[in-house]
Amino acid sequence: MTTSPISDTALPMPPLAEAALWVAVNRIDLTAAVEFEQEFRQAWQEAIQTDSTTPMHLFIPSVGDLGGAVPNSGEGCSAA
Repeated sequence: MTTSPISDTALPMPPLAEAALWVAVNRIDLTAAVEFEQEFRQAWQEAIQTDSTTPMHLFIPSVGDLGGAVPNSGEGCSAA
């Protein structure tokens, strides 16, 4: 696995080969994907209703639990 040059806490990325990408796709937990979608929509709706980005800022670190992703350290991101 390689990492993206975007940051030190980038998500592990599979090699850009078809076989490796299929392995990564097959590892996706469909139950977790559905839960992610529901939580994202809930945060998005709350952000719209409150006219605030805070719900989305709070949602982003919670995504770190999905698929072994590295959680966001919160640097450069405020919940205000």
